[in-house]
Amino acid sequence: METTKKELSYFRLKLENYLSEHFPEMLSDKPFITARADEALTTYCDAVAQGFSHPEVFDKYELTDDFGASPEYEKLYTELTGTIVLLIEVNGLPTIGGENMT
Repeated sequence: METTKKELSYFRLKLENYLSEHFPEMLSDKPFITARADEALTTYCDAVAQGFSHPEVFDKYELTDDFGASPEYEKLYTELTGTIVLLIEVNGLPTIGGENMT
């Protein structure tokens, strides 16, 4: 019996999970998933190489058990999603249903 090893990628798994919940029809678009996961990994590695780290993003917020119900959660959410949108636009990354999708 021949088995195929599948590369485990945090970014691929997170994207596949997101797509399965919100855009299940996109799960079969392997080139899109591979491109986005590779770009996410590259962006992450570039950020780490430039000296950014996870704690720096969250240092401004007091993360408690009820953080998700606080107004600070909305600020963090807006900051993170705004940064992601900016990175997508600046780097011309493909988007779901977008013009620049490959």
